[in-house]
Amino acid sequence: MSNYSVSLVGPAPWGFRLQGGKDFNMPLTISSSICYTQA
Repeated sequence: MSNYSVSLVGPAPWGFRLQGGKDFNMPLTISSSICYTQA
């Protein structure tokens, strides 16, 4: 498994949706992204 660090500058929305994470005992994944956004 790889570790990544992401820093986004500017106000939301950033154009992507995260799913999972530690609270759900699942890997954190990008579930969708929108074209022509910071994503």
